[in-house]
Amino acid sequence: MELVGANIGTIADEARESGLSFLKGKEVTWFELGLGCDVDRDKTERIRRVVRQDLGVGPDKRSRGTTRINLYHSPGAGGSTIGRRILWDLHLEFPAVALKRSVAAETAGRIELLYKLTGLPILVLLEGAAIQESLADDLYSILKARQVSTVFLQILRRFTQVEDRERSFFVDSELSAVEVTRFVHRLAEVRPARRSRLFALAAGGAREERSAFYIGLETFEEEFEGLTHYVGTRLKDATNEQRMVLLYLSFSYHYGQQAIAAGAFASMLSLPQTGRVDFHKVLPNHLRNLVRQVSPDVWQPVHDLIGREIIRQCLAPDSLDNRIWRQNLSTWAASFAEFCRGEDVIPDSDLKDVASRCFLFRDNRDLLGRESPEYVATGHFSQLIQDTRVRGNFRDESASDVD
Repeated sequence: MELVGANIGTIADEARESGLSFLKGKEVTWFELGLGCDVDRDKTERIRRVVRQDLGVGPDKRSRGTTRINLYHSPGAGGSTIGRRILWDLHLEFPAVALKRSVAAETAGRIELLYKLTGLPILVLLEGAAIQESLADDLYSILKARQVSTVFLQILRRFTQVEDRERSFFVDSELSAVEVTRFVHRLAEVRPARRSRLFALAAGGAREERSAFYIGLETFEEEFEGLTHYVGTRLKDATNEQRMVLLYLSFSYHYGQQAIAAGAFASMLSLPQTGRVDFHKVLPNHLRNLVRQVSPDVWQPVHDLIGREIIRQCLAPDSLDNRIWRQNLSTWAASFAEFCRGEDVIPDSDLKDVASRCFLFRDNRDLLGRESPEYVATGHFSQLIQDTRVRGNFRDESASDVD
């Protein structure tokens, strides 16, 4: 149990780039909240107003006793940041606690003691990622039975939208036009070199680009630290077929800069070859957050770095060691080559082009056998083949399948 007291957040963490680390995807610190490094979402003030009302700062100046306010959010929407912002804004007026774990009876006793010592309602922040909902229910029931005035602000991640109610709010990852402007201006301040790209996003970005995550990714690119978590939370419960769809889309885009028609996956998904493959039915919304439709029924990853991360996590789901996914790459590259070949007597021309660009072109420019002399001298292959050759891991079946 972390007590957010008057002296918290006064010293910077020397191991962090204060302000910048948060914008790159790390959890916001109390010190950064004190500096105002976060960017408000449209619903932040509404949620703060309900919290203050339940604490007894409303028009009637009366505490509501033991209450619970649920803040649901899609992954990457910033629900945790909103919760910590509200706790920070009120921590000098009311005792504020951030729970890291909970043993119901023991934790309730500590909160009750704090209530008796201060004579004030207690504001408690519970993160669903750290405190199971059943444990939160037990804690709430004990404090309510003991008549301990407590306001629970519970942060819960959801992949599907939840309807807003009096004490229940949902924050989506997609930003409003006003929110996009706020984020873009804040990030342009710390990365002026990306200013034109960020302002272009604000002026006319696609729906998939209107999220704090995507804007951060565009701003910091390789330096962005929230990528692994963002992709991992979405892939966690995906089916094998859904993972393969995302993996092959990522192979095609990362190595060949090509999108793929949804119909190419009909056989993989056990759907009729002659019917339309609708990715809005095949991929739930949280997985579609990873891809975009570039033309009718033609798809690719939202960003090249997302495609690369999908490849890494699909090939080595439980490892951050880059050597592991690369060791598995040749097997999956061969499988991808078979997918591009298809089952028809005459290969699909679009998939044939995808295979050529992934396996035969160098830097998507030079075709095998027509490369410049310096490429021949260095033994340079396409990037996909280069990646499979790490530590002598190249296997001949990838090339033979393309042939």
